[in-house]
Amino acid sequence: MSRLSIYNFPSKHLAMNRFDRQLRLWGTHGQQRVEAGRVCVVGSSALSTEILKNLMLPGVRDLTLIGLKSESYIQDQFWDFASWNIVQMDWDANRMKCSKFWECYALVIITTGNAEVRDILRRVRMPPTLLCRVSKFHGFLTFVSSEPHFVIEAHRQHQTADLRLDRPRDQLSSFYCNLPRDPLSFSEWPFAAVLYQARKLALQEKASLKPLNREVLRHHISLMQDELSKNGQSPNLSEAYRFAYLALQNSQHIPENVRECLLLKDKPCTLPYNQNFQNLLRALCKYMSLPHSDGQLPVSGAIPDMESSSKIYNALRRTYMEVAATDASIFGSLILPIAPQFPLDQINLFCKNSRHIRVVSPVKNISTLYDFQGPKSNDTPPVLVFRSLLDMPNDETLDKEHRWKYYPVISAMAGFVAQETTKILTHQFVPIDNTMVYNGMSNEVSVFRI
Repeated sequence: MSRLSIYNFPSKHLAMNRFDRQLRLWGTHGQQRVEAGRVCVVGSSALSTEILKNLMLPGVRDLTLIGLKSESYIQDQFWDFASWNIVQMDWDANRMKCSKFWECYALVIITTGNAEVRDILRRVRMPPTLLCRVSKFHGFLTFVSSEPHFVIEAHRQHQTADLRLDRPRDQLSSFYCNLPRDPLSFSEWPFAAVLYQARKLALQEKASLKPLNREVLRHHISLMQDELSKNGQSPNLSEAYRFAYLALQNSQHIPENVRECLLLKDKPCTLPYNQNFQNLLRALCKYMSLPHSDGQLPVSGAIPDMESSSKIYNALRRTYMEVAATDASIFGSLILPIAPQFPLDQINLFCKNSRHIRVVSPVKNISTLYDFQGPKSNDTPPVLVFRSLLDMPNDETLDKEHRWKYYPVISAMAGFVAQETTKILTHQFVPIDNTMVYNGMSNEVSVFRI
């Protein structure tokens, strides 16, 4: 193994400025996982070179490139490997047929269709692996891992506010009930307070036999408006009408994505992150059995923006944050007996995102992929492309003229690989589940499970 000259990374403060746009996506804790992750790229090709570039840009610091016997492509590159912290190695079947060689890597990216590489790695226990291939205008990417992949921050594009208006904690009930009830103050209530009071009035109305629904809630919002708002419909009431469904949520409902994770809390796992995540899942089961939880997941503490006076809104936000801190403290007291040195920031992060945790089931091993070969009558076009690419050598054999002709496809695939690498290293955002095919002619992406 030979280490080339090392690029001097900037100080932590400068690095954070450099990666400011990324920090908005996955935070400083995500950036730390990106920089700490050891990644190995297998294969010497245009694709592997582009992948290395795309991995270094977000800050992956520990990269290894394992080249095959012919390194001519790497040597022809205008890009200087010697200016970055990259370990270059030659493929050595005797060393690399041992599982211990691969244990130090957080992720392995295989870009070659070399038969020897394929035959050795399909018999070795590998860390999480991305297998990718490009041929002319098509490429594929498959996520391979013998263990499930847990996602602690899914970053869903559309998230429902976690207000718990049907079964609020005592602190929240006290806050909502103690708001001043007069026309001037009513116009400054956040819509959550309007919905809480409308729900309370609807449940107290003994004469009504109607089930609680949006129309009933909107009717009681209208009654409150007639009683307390003499100047027409204020912005907070417009929001209350719009978000009436938030008062109908069942806070004791456990989402399907959470139940899927809980089913895996005792599955044998060897990856350190998975073992820690399973400790969190076991603690979550204990937490939900406590009287304090009322059968609910921990409160996230995050609330949406609301039309309201700054004073009342900030007080409401502080109350939710205090409730979330109490839940996290109780949750932490359950996990510390299981794992005494468990990081507090991980406990808080899990409690904040407990409603949105996810699990992805990658392809179990490389052998499974090759068992998938052979066209079938019901195959869709993307699956046919995948089958045809799987056993093909990569673009190592392309001459320069053809290599540059297909470079847009190679570049796009490298971007996909780098994106999925970041998801896997940070355990943020949901990675592909579990195979993707890219058609460079139509610029279309297809995802399917194997």
